[in-house]
Amino acid sequence: MAVAVTYPYYSYQAEINVMMNIFGEMGVDGHTISIPVLDMHIDNAYTAIRKYLRLSDDADTAVYRSAAIELAIAYYSNYRLKLNKMNGKQPVTQQTQGSRSVTFASAEIAVDNNGMIESVKAILPNPPIVVY
Repeated sequence: MAVAVTYPYYSYQAEINVMMNIFGEMGVDGHTISIPVLDMHIDNAYTAIRKYLRLSDDADTAVYRSAAIELAIAYYSNYRLKLNKMNGKQPVTQQTQGSRSVTFASAEIAVDNNGMIESVKAILPNPPIVVY
């Protein structure tokens, strides 16, 4: 059940509510989620989308809300991984039991130089071609 909560002083109320509900469905404890950090990642996601689509800073990007939320979740997930590594909590990358060995893929989500991930590029329109 989606719960709408107001987080005063943050720019992206609707996006924060959606992300909190997604994290709740994933079983992430809401007390460990930093709302200011979520707000920062949502702002960074909208900035990356504007940069990728070559939109002006004052362009309306609300139509790209789902893409921004997906990108902000990727940013937040990578942020949490980095925090865990700084605190000495390395993710399990390899496990061995007797003669059996398993290697897991990296948990970090690949972000390109423009701050975009492939799944977000797929749902956005193609950026305009710039001729110099």
